[in-house]
Amino acid sequence: MTVRIQEEARKEIRDGFDFYNHEKSGLGSEFLDELKRSLLRVSDNPFAWPKLSKNTRKCIVHRFPFVIIYSCDNDELIVHAVAHFRRKPDYWKYQKGQ
Repeated sequence: MTVRIQEEARKEIRDGFDFYNHEKSGLGSEFLDELKRSLLRVSDNPFAWPKLSKNTRKCIVHRFPFVIIYSCDNDELIVHAVAHFRRKPDYWKYQKGQ
């Protein structure tokens, strides 16, 4: 399964990386590694995580307060958001293309 990360989700990943690296050197890389592990789990079994809506699901990222919001379209996993738990709920639903 191919993974497509939408631009807003890419920005959230960069922001998280920068924040964690600022907190502690190397922590940003640990954040990225944990995201990669989560994306591998999701791509291996995309329907194992709870639904948020008719077309979207969420996977909780271990060690960090983030969830991956995604949908599946044929053989493609589309990441809509990498959302922090404390951010305004459902903000990602109102992004272009949702």
